[in-house]
Amino acid sequence: MSRARRSARRLRWTLTLAWAAATFASPAHAHHGTSTTRVGDGGAPRVGARLSSLPPAPRLELGLSLDTQYFDRARAGSEAYTKLPLGSVWVNRLSLSAQLELASLTSVGVRVPTGVVSVKPPEAPSHSSTGLGDVELFVAQELLTPLRSLGGAGARPKTPVRLILRAGVVAPTGVYEPDSQLTLTDVSGGPGGSIGVNTYNTRTSLGGGSWAASGALTLHWQLSSRTAMQLETALSLPLSRTSDDILWGVDESMRGLASFELLPERLGVLGGVDYRRHASDEIQRDISTAGGAPLTRPERVGGRRELAALAGLQLAPARSLSCGVLLHLPLWQHASGVQLVETLSASANCAWTVGL
Repeated sequence: MSRARRSARRLRWTLTLAWAAATFASPAHAHHGTSTTRVGDGGAPRVGARLSSLPPAPRLELGLSLDTQYFDRARAGSEAYTKLPLGSVWVNRLSLSAQLELASLTSVGVRVPTGVVSVKPPEAPSHSSTGLGDVELFVAQELLTPLRSLGGAGARPKTPVRLILRAGVVAPTGVYEPDSQLTLTDVSGGPGGSIGVNTYNTRTSLGGGSWAASGALTLHWQLSSRTAMQLETALSLPLSRTSDDILWGVDESMRGLASFELLPERLGVLGGVDYRRHASDEIQRDISTAGGAPLTRPERVGGRRELAALAGLQLAPARSLSCGVLLHLPLWQHASGVQLVETLSASANCAWTVGL
């Protein structure tokens, strides 16, 4: 064999061995993802229907409500996430509201929340923050009024149905923390021997950090002298991005609630179901080009869904005063990625109404 042939064969073996060594000795390709979600929205709804009759419009309603939410469940899809602890969050809000209803059955109102958020990281001391929440301005119009039976002005209502359309705007007046309070990094195997490294961040601010539009359509139906039903569908639509360039997803909810008066116009019980969907949020992910120049691209992350049971009480201590307590117990939850989801929430509210 000639010297040239021996040199060529030696070169081929050298290149083959070098390729094999590089292939088997190099680490698996790693994919890194980042997701940011926010807790503190939603919670148990406030009891809206009244046991006692309202004074004639125009009238003024002043309200006070306390909402509490506790989060200590981590979900990945529909399953509990148990690989690493994520921590817990407790949100408490006190809200003042005022609503003026005109003779045309058009209402205008405002709701001002304030509260405290307590955060317990897995391996760090707990800490709290207090401040103002996001203020909401709204307008409502009653589209259908109770249909009355024939027989004069004193006749009892027959099939009393009320349909109310509500629209509002939420201003970013609340405390917003751009830094994530809870962070978890999950490492898992992927296809082709790759490694997936995903960082899940949780925001725990009292405010959302952006403008939003809200809307709701509510149907009240008095089925009998003691039994009533309420159906509601609601929507919250983001109008702007946060200071750290996040566009929160759309929130949708559908609710069915039945009530039965144990004591006429004094005491009632409530029960129902509540479904909620939070669409994926849009975050800006950092990427690098071949030359190392920093770039970002939008990415959708963090969607979730929830089905919960509702149970509560209605109380009317006086004709002009109505109060309610409602418990919100999640039955099924689905999260995109790993998210901290609600364990339990409750609301208590009172409304005082006076004719003008």
